[in-house]
Amino acid sequence: MAAVAVERAKAKISAWRGGDVVKQDALRVKRVSARLVECVEVYEANARSSGRPAPATARRVINCLKWCCRLALPGRAWESMLSSDLDKGWLRAYEAAVVEHYLESGKQNEQARKQALAKAATSGASMLNQARSLFRGAMLEVYEEAGLKVPETIHEWRKGRREALQGKASDYMRPSDALIAETFAAMDGLRASDPVAFKAWWLVVGTGLRGRSEATAAEWSWWQVVDGVPWLVTEFRGKGGERITVPVLAQAAERLGPLRADGLILEGDAGVFNRLSAAMRGLGWETQKTVHEVRKFIGSKIAEQGGVLAAAQFLRHKDGGVILMKHYARYLNLRAVKITLPV
Repeated sequence: MAAVAVERAKAKISAWRGGDVVKQDALRVKRVSARLVECVEVYEANARSSGRPAPATARRVINCLKWCCRLALPGRAWESMLSSDLDKGWLRAYEAAVVEHYLESGKQNEQARKQALAKAATSGASMLNQARSLFRGAMLEVYEEAGLKVPETIHEWRKGRREALQGKASDYMRPSDALIAETFAAMDGLRASDPVAFKAWWLVVGTGLRGRSEATAAEWSWWQVVDGVPWLVTEFRGKGGERITVPVLAQAAERLGPLRADGLILEGDAGVFNRLSAAMRGLGWETQKTVHEVRKFIGSKIAEQGGVLAAAQFLRHKDGGVILMKHYARYLNLRAVKITLPV
């Protein structure tokens, strides 16, 4: 039975690697504790063969686990980390490291400190929850089938209560008006110096597409004008597997429309979002996910001007805006002060 399990796992991993031979010692049966890199190989192979989760989701889960482990186990190489490292002690170390990580950008004053702690609670919890899905119940059976030994301590890691990171929806606060103005001016300046980055910025801003997982796959053939309004009518399924069909915001359409051509909008440029992120950090953006933060900013503007349902539809939130009601509360409340009273 063990030999059959190993062969099945080899076949899955071989398919993922494009046919490369997998060494026998990478799937040793009854190992005291499987290496995390082995679990990741099987997880990706299973995702590719079964389609669950979607490849983009699988990559995000893996990246979350790596990011969390770098914080919780500083100085340890990813290749040396074991599944037995994931326990209650890891959770406490991770929580402390996340708080310290975000407080680095919140030392200026008490308000900045509170914002940093709120960001640590939400982002840190989100990253951990995504990482935990790599060891959900169904996957533990797949690892066992592949001959990988995952210790019982994984359950206390996967279900352990967070103490510092409760992960509640926070009251989103936009970057300063000055930073927003400076950033948009700088991104418009990329039109000549880095035209692909210019298109990437306005594609994310104008359509709400997520960066690496969605915008990189966008094609010009998806651009359609319906009743005078440009739409991106895609053949692409985004996070959650839904087909993406979104209107293009007017200012983005003005900039992207004249650039229409054939093929991929971002021309297959794999490094474009790294360049955008670096440029934003150079301007003063300190969030972990710089480009995604822009998506949140656009959502807050839509919520303020068009309501939370419009924002949820643009961002493709399936809950109809329940989370955004809390997330954008301060900007939704701004709508109330603009009413006209009969006096």
